[in-house]
Amino acid sequence: MQAMPDLLKHVAYTVPQPTATPASGPIMPFAYIGPADFLFMGMFFVALYKFKMRSKLTAIWLAPAILIYLLMAAFLGPIPLLVPIGLTVLIVNAREFNMNKEEKMSTIAVGILGILIIGASIALRARAAPSQKPGGQAPPVSVSSQPPASGR
Repeated sequence: MQAMPDLLKHVAYTVPQPTATPASGPIMPFAYIGPADFLFMGMFFVALYKFKMRSKLTAIWLAPAILIYLLMAAFLGPIPLLVPIGLTVLIVNAREFNMNKEEKMSTIAVGILGILIIGASIALRARAAPSQKPGGQAPPVSVSSQPPASGR
């Protein structure tokens, strides 16, 4: 993604930006949903059907979970949809999992580790963000890796 930052815009599905008034011209993207997100949703639903879990209830709760997550993406930038997809599947189907004490502790440990990684990522992103000018615009950033040509 660092070598080709525009790649996601070309392979992802776009969620249009809502506007208060009708506008003409190209639709501005609000968020991008990558093809892998649909693949993961499909894999989760295959597992839900195979193990006779609550697939309909999961689908009902998945729509608002993804909507809330897309709204979060407007403030945090690009974030993977796998997190709300996985959490929704786990929360809706929690009664189906009969875990022993060791499995519960491992699940809690992985959850805490995930929260710490997400928190650290947000903190690092906030620290690395360019400072804002008083007018609300970020200072210009050069995208070229080449130094500017001299006037010779």
